[in-house]
Formats: sequence, C-alpha cells, structure tokens
Amino acid sequence: MIDRLPALLESKERLYAVVRHRGPARDLVAAVEADPALTLTVLGIANQAAVGDAITSVREAVKAVADDRRGAEFVAAAERWDHGAERLRVHALAVQRLAGLVADRAGRHDSDAVIAAAALHDLGKVALGALTEGHRAGVDRQATPEEGVRRERRHFGVDHAALGGTLARSWKLPDVLCEAIDGHHDERPEGVAAVVSVADMLAHFAAADPIDVQRLADVGDRAGLSGEALSTLLHEQPYPMLVHSDFAERCPLSERELRVVRGLRAGKGGKQIALELGISESTVRSHLHRIYRRLGVADRAQAVLAASARGWV
Repeated sequence: MIDRLPALLESKERLYAVVRHRGPARDLVAAVEADPALTLTVLGIANQAAVGDAITSVREAVKAVADDRRGAEFVAAAERWDHGAERLRVHALAVQRLAGLVADRAGRHDSDAVIAAAALHDLGKVALGALTEGHRAGVDRQATPEEGVRRERRHFGVDHAALGGTLARSWKLPDVLCEAIDGHHDERPEGVAAVVSVADMLAHFAAADPIDVQRLADVGDRAGLSGEALSTLLHEQPYPMLVHSDFAERCPLSERELRVVRGLRAGKGGKQIALELGISESTVRSHLHRIYRRLGVADRAQAVLAASARGWV
C-alpha cells in the first residue's frame, strides 16, 4: 500500500503562500481542505501524534501539527496529474459543501467529521490513479456511482471505497472517518457514511451525471433527511427540479402516468414498465414526455423525486 498521495501542484502552492505570508488559521484550514491529499496528510500526522481523543476536524488537525517537525512535510513531491485528478478534487469540494448542508438540515452535531469524511470519500480513486494508469478504464460517467463501483471491482478486483478505507486505516485516521470512506457506497450506509453518500449523489446530480433516485431517497432517509428537505436540496443544485406551485393542491398526472412514475421509482426500465402496463415502449416514452412537461422537470430522477415529495407515488 502506498504511504502518501501526491497533492496537486496548485493546491501546494496555495498552502505555501498562506504559510509564507503568515495568513490567518482559517486560510490555512481552507488551503488544506481544498485538496484530498493535503487533508489526508494533515489528519494523518495529527492522529499519529495524538495522545488523547481522535482528531476528526481539519481545523483541530492543523493546530495539532503546527509545532510538529513533520509539519513541513505536508505533501508528497509534485506529480503530473491529468484532468481526471482535478475533476476528483472539484467533486470532493462539492461533496464537502453538500455534506455540510445535509448534516445541518438533518440536525446532526458531527459536522466536522462529516466534512472531513466528505473531503476524503474518494481517496481510493486517487490511490487507484497513483497505482495504475488504467483507472479511467473502469470509470464510466454514464453509469451511476454504484454501477461504477461494481465495474471497479471487476476491473481492479477492489473498489475505490474499500481501497480508500484501507488507506485511511494505514494512516491511523479515526474510525469514524475510515468507516465513512469505506462504507459510503454500501447498500445500507449508516451515520456519517450515509450523509457522505447523499452528498456524493447530490454532487453527481448537480454535474448532470446519472444517479439511482430510489437509492437517494432511501439513503436520505437513513441520513435523517425528510423527503421535503431532500427535494429542497435538489432544487438548490445547478440542475434543479422545477416544480410549479399550482401543482401543490392536486396531482396533474393521469393514473397511467402515475403507474409509469411508480415503475421508475422501483428502478424499472422502459421495457419492463411497458410489459407490466401492456403498452409499447414508445407509449412509455410519450408518457414520460408528458410527465416531464406537467411536473416541470427535466429527467426521470427529477420526476420521481417531485412526485414522491408530494405524496403522489
């Protein structure tokens, strides 16, 4: 197992700039949180040296390593990373932001651990990229995150969540972070892992990537989010559900259209829905177009969530 990860050169330069100019602590924390490798390194150093309770907050970790001789070795040597590495960093930042929102709206009191886990949730993807140039061969942006995990297992013999959890444990990170990294793609994630899983799906949704809408609803419930709170979070993303206010009092969908939406919520495809309803696939597509127009949404995921949030399905 590799013992450290390369940080993006730009991230390192931002960190060094804060240190050189003796910037405020909040800027130092922000510089560390902006890169998964820096976050891992600082948390790792802090917890390896910790005498008391495990450190799950980047803010507390930065304080803990300020006087440590290894503090000058925050990062590995600069590496030449491709566009995929920067995309992982941007995704990690999006998941951090969303995880904080999910934790807040679910009334959780462990936001420091949630945000740290969110920053590191795709640690295994960084490791796969460092260990093999073939990582992208196992990734398909047309697949849901869970389908991507299954493809990683077939391609590499391990998925990024399990690899990330192993790496986090080797760095002696707190159990709550290791379990969240390892478990955020589990079928039934719990605790911090559930919050990170919801945030991860919301970030993919905002990037116009496919998600499993039924999983989002189920895991959102496990994370402590109400259906209304989840719908609000979706609405706030760059590709929001557009639900018109005049839909509030009555359902605008026909019984046949509702049956189509129920089929989508159950994870069924157009062909299976057509067989069950005794209609053609082209008729199912026609129903879908009408459903999108009547609900003011853009795709199947938004249609299911809009109808579910209002108790129509």
